[in-house]
Amino acid sequence: MIGRGWGVHARITSQQTDTFQALRQVDDALGRYQRAATRKAEQLTLFADLPDDRRPIYERTAAGRYQQPSLRTLPEQQADQEKT
Repeated sequence: MIGRGWGVHARITSQQTDTFQALRQVDDALGRYQRAATRKAEQLTLFADLPDDRRPIYERTAAGRYQQPSLRTLPEQQADQEKT
């Protein structure tokens, strides 16, 4: 009985070892594939040909646009100037 039990244990261990080795091979292969893919990866530009920004300098930044008068604030400014 004792010898028979050890035989079963040894067989299971052998199967587990074979499974572990197979999984390790798959994992190694996947790692090689991922490393190769990383080396080949190329980051594409979102906008390959950006046109020159031809806006006036003050309109190129949010702060500049905020400081300049707009069509909505222009009548208010003109009304303020007429009062003075």
